[in-house]
Amino acid sequence: MNTKSFLKPASLSVGLLFATLFASNAIAGPGPQYWAAQGKPKADPVAKADVAPVTLCAGAEVVTDTIMKPAMANGKGPLVATKIGTKTVCHMCPVTTVVTRNSLPNGKGTPVTTEVTKVGAEHNCAKCTGTPVKA
Repeated sequence: MNTKSFLKPASLSVGLLFATLFASNAIAGPGPQYWAAQGKPKADPVAKADVAPVTLCAGAEVVTDTIMKPAMANGKGPLVATKIGTKTVCHMCPVTTVVTRNSLPNGKGTPVTTEVTKVGAEHNCAKCTGTPVKA
């Protein structure tokens, strides 16, 4: 068998393969949208948002919002407190809670509605000020 005639097409094929790979890498890269955006300043998303001024109650404070989750990812293990965010609450404004219970002591009878007003109950300040509170 003549090995010289076999090596020439194989070497041409390998050469063509490498040339194709190098050419594709030279063409690849960011598109024209990337290069067009290079001269433009980036917009600040906070400055664009129409946010109403936040007015809070006098006793408003930011508290940590936590939930209890298992320590391991598979749902096993002891429960640990995990922070999921923060919320703004107030303990100074009076809060009215509507309580509905049955009129008879055995839990039967007609429902009776009672309003209980309590100062110091934790509540969202957006309800008493009328403006949304971002936490």
